[in-house]
Amino acid sequence: MNKAEVFSYSKTENHFYLFVKGVSTRRGLSVFSSHLSVSIVCFGATNYAGYGWATEENLPKLLDIQAICRFFDEYSELGLFDFEIHVEGGDKLMSNDDLVCHFFFRDKKDLVTAIQVLAPIWHEKIINLLFQNPDMYLTCDGQGHIQISESFNQALAGR
Repeated sequence: MNKAEVFSYSKTENHFYLFVKGVSTRRGLSVFSSHLSVSIVCFGATNYAGYGWATEENLPKLLDIQAICRFFDEYSELGLFDFEIHVEGGDKLMSNDDLVCHFFFRDKKDLVTAIQVLAPIWHEKIINLLFQNPDMYLTCDGQGHIQISESFNQALAGR
């Protein structure tokens, strides 16, 4: 299982935004209830069903989170390059499989739930620090040490 390493939170006009580095698209999907209906807005992959470049138009009908999860489980080596879904209720997930997920939640409690799912051990500490430091980047190691950085590049560099 991949491990969430870098988090950032901000509030936009219509959403609560959560950036997470260290989480695959498949794992990112796990923060949503499996029965929720979805619309695939964008899909780009280099290794699906013999297509040189597959798009959302080449996919079978994937109408809910559970169907998309099954698809990702079956085709684990997609060469996913670009992915965006709109989830029932107004939430969104955008990702690519360099282990970066961008979540847009309509309700702040859904953002909290996502952090609980993606960082089950240190979620309370991460949630508190994210809300105290919007637009900053939090890096969390396996021992629960958290570093706050002003930029993503600083977070990756350990500053």
